[in-house]
Amino acid sequence: MQQAEGLTFEPDGSSEQGNCPDCGNTTMTVWGYVHRAGAAHAAYYARWTKGHLERGMQLLVSVGSWGEGTTGKMRCCFGVECRMMSDSPGFMLVDADSMPWLNYDMLGKPLSRTQALDHPSKVDVFAILDALVEKDERINCFLFSRTD
Repeated sequence: MQQAEGLTFEPDGSSEQGNCPDCGNTTMTVWGYVHRAGAAHAAYYARWTKGHLERGMQLLVSVGSWGEGTTGKMRCCFGVECRMMSDSPGFMLVDADSMPWLNYDMLGKPLSRTQALDHPSKVDVFAILDALVEKDERINCFLFSRTD
């Protein structure tokens, strides 16, 4: 687990989602968990196509109450598009229901862009995203093109 700003990141699984119809490169999905003060705090998913940094990556961040006795009704999902700017990633909130992960029973209510922009957890989500770029090596490698 990697720690940042009171957050601990636990990268978990990955899967190949098929090949890009344009170039044949593999589309990857990775996921993991975020803990705050030792308690489960968020889950995240990220998807990109190898060799297509210009297309960026899609992310879904589910925040709220996690752990025993909780349900998806205690969480909400933020959809995020990530693009590399000149030297760092830029994040834009989008409608969460446009993301490829549809298990909202577990992940929580998908927020529209408008709802996400007004949500009190928005600041927390951006802190998670900023730290995630550094703390999940899989995401870092794609965004900074060390290996993709």
